[in-house]
Amino acid sequence: CVIAEQGRICGGTTGGTTAKVTAQHGFFCARMRRQLGSEAAKLYLQANLNAVAEYRRLCREISCDFTEEDSFAYSLEDRAAVEEELQALQELGYPARLAEHLPLPIRTAGAVCFPGQARLHPLKLAAVLTKGLTIYEHTPGDEIVSRIGQAEVILTNKTPITAQTIAADPQLKYIGVLATGFNVVDVEAARARGIVVANIPTYGTTAVAQYVFALLLELCHHVGHHNQAVQEGRWTRCRDFCFWDYPLVELSGKTMGIIGYGRIGRATADIARAFGMNVVAYDAFASGSEIVALDELLAQSDVISLHCPLTKENTGLICKDTIAKMKSGVMIINTARGPLINEPDLRQALLDGKVQGAALDVVAVEPIREDNPLLSLDNCLITPHIAWAPKESRQRLMDVAVENLASFLRGTPVNNVAK
Repeated sequence: CVIAEQGRICGGTTGGTTAKVTAQHGFFCARMRRQLGSEAAKLYLQANLNAVAEYRRLCREISCDFTEEDSFAYSLEDRAAVEEELQALQELGYPARLAEHLPLPIRTAGAVCFPGQARLHPLKLAAVLTKGLTIYEHTPGDEIVSRIGQAEVILTNKTPITAQTIAADPQLKYIGVLATGFNVVDVEAARARGIVVANIPTYGTTAVAQYVFALLLELCHHVGHHNQAVQEGRWTRCRDFCFWDYPLVELSGKTMGIIGYGRIGRATADIARAFGMNVVAYDAFASGSEIVALDELLAQSDVISLHCPLTKENTGLICKDTIAKMKSGVMIINTARGPLINEPDLRQALLDGKVQGAALDVVAVEPIREDNPLLSLDNCLITPHIAWAPKESRQRLMDVAVENLASFLRGTPVNNVAK
């Protein structure tokens, strides 16, 4: 018999079926001499489910690669037992695809392996525990279609999934975007095929809102510049007790205009109010006392922060025409999508002084090209698309990505932007 207790799997013998399974660090090791019977398989399944909490907790830890030393491999008297075990689970009402995602034995040449004390990156762990998962850290454009092949499920971050790519895979049923923005996927083509496209809508809300103010405060105080000046000895040589090389700006009483008033926009507004700023916002789909027309926002704002998704309609939103409607000396923050800004137009406005400063975590083409017109400007800060990247937000991303896929496998998709 197999008994589940507090996430641990203990075993005895009944009817000639022997199994001993122990949950170690949330993973599983085992010695199976014969196929689990149907009732034993049911208990084994329940034991696996009971261990999920510990299993998931350890999945969150990022560590070393899985190696042979971290596994337990045992020969079977009959390798068909693995297939029979999966069949037993299916007979209990669990579809094959779900059964394959449970922590069952991993089929290898000549043995059945159960992960032991390995502590894995979550995706590498999935590669060990899940049949048919292949991971590519980077995919050149000319290899996208061949690498996807006939996959039913694909996960992507910045690798584009075009209409042509979708058409090349008749088996495709699910596209998981490991980001909030989903412009890397041709959503219309996916929708036409009934393919689920799930994004991660909430993981970076607090991180990005916080980063907006890291950028804004750097524009206001030039902390990095003044620290460097001190390190180089300028304060030591200074006649007076202090010095500054740029105008220093106080935010209290200023107006922040937020374009795109979703979760991140609203979180940014909360922080702005904590600094004593007034807030106005523009969003075609939002309501509230702070919502104003775009032209009114442009005219009123001392700081403009972009938080809208990229669409065909708003590409190049910040351009010569809209900048002309802004206050002289405005500051512009972009942590959303680079193509929202016409970069040559912004460059000219920065050189003319119409825009006092810009701070950008995104640019039109990433990685940034050497000929980007915003490079080498003293009043333009650029960081390498890191607003989303604190460890805490990356963990939330992984958690939501797992739940998105699990919900799809259960037949109840969530966060589907293609419905």
